[in-house]
Amino acid sequence: MGERSTNLSLQPLRPGQEWIASDLVMRSYRAATTTNDSPEGVEEFTRYASAASIGRRMSDGSIVVMAVLGAVAIGVVEVRSPGHIGLLFVCPDHQGRGVGRSLCETAFEAAARMLPRPPRVTVRSAPGAVSFYERLGFLVAGAMTEFNGIRFVPMEREFGV
Repeated sequence: MGERSTNLSLQPLRPGQEWIASDLVMRSYRAATTTNDSPEGVEEFTRYASAASIGRRMSDGSIVVMAVLGAVAIGVVEVRSPGHIGLLFVCPDHQGRGVGRSLCETAFEAAARMLPRPPRVTVRSAPGAVSFYERLGFLVAGAMTEFNGIRFVPMEREFGV
């Protein structure tokens, strides 16, 4: 565990900044040693995390927030209605410092503002991130699944937990 990130600011992603989020997600995804996706899965995830795809989901109501330290984006979370975390990535150099937790708290707040308010927040966790989500109160909601070559564990957390 590293030191907590100080001077961290959480900022909504603005139209035209989608490339910043996409670049951060892809750099973090490629650096993850826990990613065992097939070539088809890597291609699918690359499409999902593209700036154009993020922009389309924002136009459809997704909320995207960046964690910024100084002038550098170090983390990103996307919340889709109704309360699903679509993306949550923190640059490897900044993991273990509370950035992911701060982004998750922001995701919970965003989900609470969505109409209708979902009874729970859901996520399709990468296998290596399950323990992170469990520390935040998420429970495994099903068996490891593979869809379009991407392996994930469905997880959920009730509101107010």
